[in-house]
Amino acid sequence: MNASELFQAWARACVAKDVDSIADLYCEDATHTFPFREGSPVVEGREAIREHLAEGFGRAPVSFSGIKHAAVHHTDDPHTVIVECVFEGTVIPTGAVYRPSYVEVVTERDGLIGAVRDYENLGYRAAQVKN
Repeated sequence: MNASELFQAWARACVAKDVDSIADLYCEDATHTFPFREGSPVVEGREAIREHLAEGFGRAPVSFSGIKHAAVHHTDDPHTVIVECVFEGTVIPTGAVYRPSYVEVVTERDGLIGAVRDYENLGYRAAQVKN
């Protein structure tokens, strides 16, 4: 798959909260970084990414119904895309609409995800999940 196709597969699996399908899209030595989180954590390796996803989805009281918006921007590097996206879902305890936005920089290597830089709108997410 190319970078754009990998993002689409990744996003569909995220909506489904299918941890194994998401993790299996990554190279064995892939990285997933969160530049906007405190300390800018980097998750290294497919299995560490799998664990991180399982933990995150396990504690998030949200249900996703789809992707409201995704604009894929191609770069000079044919292996990298930048995607502006908004997921759509519901905060389970309250029924509130949940629309977190992200900018994802996805780099493909050998048909798998080699790296993701995940720029989350953390302020929106925290406010919606708490309400």
